[in-house]
Amino acid sequence: MPRIGEMVRELRDTTASIYSFPTCLHSISSRAACRDHGMPAISVCDTPFHGMDAVMKRVTDIVLAGCALLLLAPLLVLIALAVKLTSSGPVLFASAVRTERRRDLIYKFRS
Repeated sequence: MPRIGEMVRELRDTTASIYSFPTCLHSISSRAACRDHGMPAISVCDTPFHGMDAVMKRVTDIVLAGCALLLLAPLLVLIALAVKLTSSGPVLFASAVRTERRRDLIYKFRS
């Protein structure tokens, strides 16, 4: 239980939805549960973004990330040139990161 409390505290200020799936919920109260994919669940923390708000947040995130990438592009080109001029081989390397559900590749400049 302490680990769950720690995770909830860490995610409290995010937009993540947090649900608890207790095994004995049916004996406590049928009103305390909400149905999520056929399983009883208690909403510990729910995202404030639903419907059009969620779409607008996603669009805003993509636009801001694109702008940041455009602003950082000259610096990234300079770093790539510095790496290429000081060593042989590729400028970038891929690092595999595994999560519970998938494996992602993160590209990094060589140092």
